[in-house]
Amino acid sequence: MNKPVIGLVTAAAVVAVGYLGTQAYVGYQVEKQVQLINQQLVAHDEVIVNKLEYSKGWGSGELHYDLVYRPAPGNPWHQVLDELLPVAELNWQGSADVDHGPWLPGHGFGLAQLQGTIPLPQMLRPWLTEYPEQAPMISYRGESHIDNTLSFTLEAINYKGSIKDPEGDKEALWEHTGAFFSARMHPIEQQLTLMAKLDALHLNIPEESVSLELDGLRLDGDSSRLQPYVWLGDASLTLDNFSITSDENQLGMEALRLATDTVQNGDKLDSTAELSLGPITVDDMRLGETRLRYSVLGLDTQGYADLMHSLNQINDPEDLEQYWPGLRPQLERILAAQPKMAIDEFSISLGEPFNATASLNMDYFGDGKLDASFAETVWDDLNIAGQGRLTESAINNMIELVVEQQNAELGADDQVMMKEMLKTQFTQQMQNNPFARPTDDGYEFAFALRDRMLTAHDEPIMDLATLMAMGQAFMPQGSAGNQAATLEGPIELSAGFSPDPFVISAVSGGDNMVDEAYGEGCVGYTDMSAANVELSYQADAFPLIIEASAPTDTALVIMAPDGNVYCNDDRSMYELDPRVIFETPDSGDYFIWLTDLDGERSQAEISITEILPEIQ
Repeated sequence: MNKPVIGLVTAAAVVAVGYLGTQAYVGYQVEKQVQLINQQLVAHDEVIVNKLEYSKGWGSGELHYDLVYRPAPGNPWHQVLDELLPVAELNWQGSADVDHGPWLPGHGFGLAQLQGTIPLPQMLRPWLTEYPEQAPMISYRGESHIDNTLSFTLEAINYKGSIKDPEGDKEALWEHTGAFFSARMHPIEQQLTLMAKLDALHLNIPEESVSLELDGLRLDGDSSRLQPYVWLGDASLTLDNFSITSDENQLGMEALRLATDTVQNGDKLDSTAELSLGPITVDDMRLGETRLRYSVLGLDTQGYADLMHSLNQINDPEDLEQYWPGLRPQLERILAAQPKMAIDEFSISLGEPFNATASLNMDYFGDGKLDASFAETVWDDLNIAGQGRLTESAINNMIELVVEQQNAELGADDQVMMKEMLKTQFTQQMQNNPFARPTDDGYEFAFALRDRMLTAHDEPIMDLATLMAMGQAFMPQGSAGNQAATLEGPIELSAGFSPDPFVISAVSGGDNMVDEAYGEGCVGYTDMSAANVELSYQADAFPLIIEASAPTDTALVIMAPDGNVYCNDDRSMYELDPRVIFETPDSGDYFIWLTDLDGERSQAEISITEILPEIQ
């Protein structure tokens, strides 16, 4: 045999051995990856692996699978599947042919690939009568790469046609294009990169005159799994346009973008997010761009992971009490790490870009013990501070929106007068608001709650006890502790009511002290958690007078519909019972407290009349 022939035989043998060795290696690597995926799926609480096996051969193999996805009751997908299917779970079973590398048809270098199509389920064909008979619903492709990563793509067929209820006469027009999903993951290093998009989705229901349009939806993510329920990395969601229209209403928004980023800082997590949204249209009202940035810093990693795991095991989210013993230590661990939360920026555009802005910071410094005293002691360990800015252009545009929406029937001159009146009222309220300070182009706002003291622009306003009592005052309960037993619920009166005066029995006094922090002339003691009287009044051309009489020294505290608090102790130098007069009252709810200057409780009467006294 001559040398050239020997050389060719040797080269062929080397190629054959190399090919056989490569095929053996590829088959082994694919089998190893399937085993790794099987282990990870078995460890997942919501996945049941009945079978996931790989039969390798020369140049190809066969994947056999029988999987069940059963989301826990706390998972949003559980409710979705529970409403759509007899059992809240998804099942995949069957076999798929796998091509071995190192050269993959239609792709290039790689370990293995599988590809195929999924037909339209027969149960959907009666609904989609115009669906192409032989067209697959989804085309898929899975690949195993030389760097030990796995990738998977799904592409749905474009569809334009009708959706008909096979058991009724309802019909809708549906169109979607560009539905695509791709993911690439490293099973060992637990890294995941994904992208999903939907170019357009249009739905029209002629019978109800309702249409929906969605364009340019895209989701991107690049993350790594730190441990169960904890992923690090970034993600973004974008939407070019979304609108819903009907005969009566219209809602539209443009240029939505949500971006998140989570990083590990020692044994804690720092997470930030930013939301931006273009113009929003609600009927005839149009708002400009909106921007929101918020952050959660110093979140204990293990506590968060354990909490998420526990929440996913909750069968009934409305009955958290029985799960509290398990959730409590995880929440305590998170709080003990002293996390910080902040709304770094919230800006909206009212006529001009971002002319109304606000920010908020909340820091916790306690030990996180959720014992019986937590609700009381948390205020010693909590710092809250907020700032804001409102420009003159934002104020003017807010007033214009209010007038246009609520007083559209007014003529042009009346609308101008209404805007001037609202501007005057707003200016007066800002002058009496300790949290607001005028600037060259509007107002700036600042408040803080530290060491049980509420401050405005670093000036003390009131202590926590007074603040909480005032908060209860703005949310009165239906059954008042010091309210007369004969009084049930709100009193409803309209201008011209009879009998006049309308008299209600009441009990004065209480444990909460009222002072000038509530309003000018406020004094005495009452139970601020519940008003003596809740009056719902429909105003007209009459004045409204509220007065009281009691055997002890009493005073009135009234929160009017405009949000202001009005007080009176003595009607005059000679009349020691209280009286408050609203010469041009507003329609709405009036909350009335009867205080006692010495804190005593005594039987009294509150009178409501529209007849002005002869001597005021």
